[in-house]
Amino acid sequence: MALLKLFGIMDMLAWISLILFQFGWYKNLLLIFAIYLIIKGLLFLPGLASIMDISIGVFFMIAFFGTFSIFTWILFMFLIQKSVLSLLV
Repeated sequence: MALLKLFGIMDMLAWISLILFQFGWYKNLLLIFAIYLIIKGLLFLPGLASIMDISIGVFFMIAFFGTFSIFTWILFMFLIQKSVLSLLV
């Protein structure tokens, strides 16, 4: 149960890092959390949440290199709800 909350906090920090990146603050933080999401997704494969973590990590990494798309924001919203729900469980 404590591990789930830790992952929820880390996911929350990941989506906050995208917001900070948009304002030009802590730019490398987004890359760190993108790598974190990819590694976490690979560790817990083959679940759907793991595939989503990998996808979010990849799109955050693409965003870090300057290309934002609607999919980045859709996955951002998914990460918000996932982190909030894991903190409430």
